[in-house]
Amino acid sequence: MVKDFVSNFITDVCFVLGIDIPKITHDFSCICTDTRKEQFTGEKFFIPATDEPDSEFLFYVAHNLRVRWQFLTNAEHYDFKSAEEIGLDNFDDQPAEVDAVAFASLYMINYFQLMSKYSSVSSHTRELIFRRMEEIMGELL
Repeated sequence: MVKDFVSNFITDVCFVLGIDIPKITHDFSCICTDTRKEQFTGEKFFIPATDEPDSEFLFYVAHNLRVRWQFLTNAEHYDFKSAEEIGLDNFDDQPAEVDAVAFASLYMINYFQLMSKYSSVSSHTRELIFRRMEEIMGELL
């Protein structure tokens, strides 16, 4: 039943994003590649195994499917940089991360009426996320 719920969730997120449903794996080693782009555009898509998918887990899934969408639709625009490249302080503020968090937030609000508190990011990053949420809503309407 849990597997069906997560599968349906993934199917719905992919439908909203307009991307094909990837083959899911729980074994990170079978998608481990040299680049993040290859990780997210490959045939298999990593989802951690769980017996009880909570809102944090589902947010993670929606976030990472949005990252997959970014690489499949406009990788140049979402020029992702790792924390090692730009520093941990700048990681959350980059357009790719702001977009993925904003999309996952909107999805969770729509799907479950859940809103994140964003307690782990700065007020500046929260502002960027909220601004991007507004932009995404405008794109969808």
